[in-house]
Amino acid sequence: MKILGIDPGLDATGFACIELKQDFSPAKIHEDLSLVEVGTIFSGSDQSQEERLKHIHSKLKKLITGIKPDAVVVEDIYSNSVYPKSGLKMGHVKGVVELAVAQAGIKLSNLNATKIKKSLTGRGNATKVQVAKMIENTFNMKGLSNLHESDALAAALAYIFVNLKKVSIV
Repeated sequence: MKILGIDPGLDATGFACIELKQDFSPAKIHEDLSLVEVGTIFSGSDQSQEERLKHIHSKLKKLITGIKPDAVVVEDIYSNSVYPKSGLKMGHVKGVVELAVAQAGIKLSNLNATKIKKSLTGRGNATKVQVAKMIENTFNMKGLSNLHESDALAAALAYIFVNLKKVSIV
């Protein structure tokens, strides 16, 4: 099973695909889980918002066609009331993500950041750095390019833990 995690953002949309072996066992998570692809879709701040959204949509469609995930999980939007425009921009990107996934006919799940953090670290208020460290440990990595990639990978992993219940790396 391939699971594509997406962390939506107008400047940078992180994505990460993981694959579970067919006979996946939670006891052998390190052996039965592999990283297929991870990266970031950047959009130029010198372009209009419409062009940036079109670019993200196009890249996501190509990515989904190439990877052929069985499920896609998107981190829900959280907006700080001090910066409401940020949440609105992320909402536009999330809509573009949802459109690309719907066009591909793939199951879409949404997980909020608290649920993702809790499923990976045991604490819903873990920091992004703590989550990134858990990701590095799970995949024996030295580090990802940015926190968008880490958040996307965290969403994909959390999808497993939430849907397979009682699975934990903590």
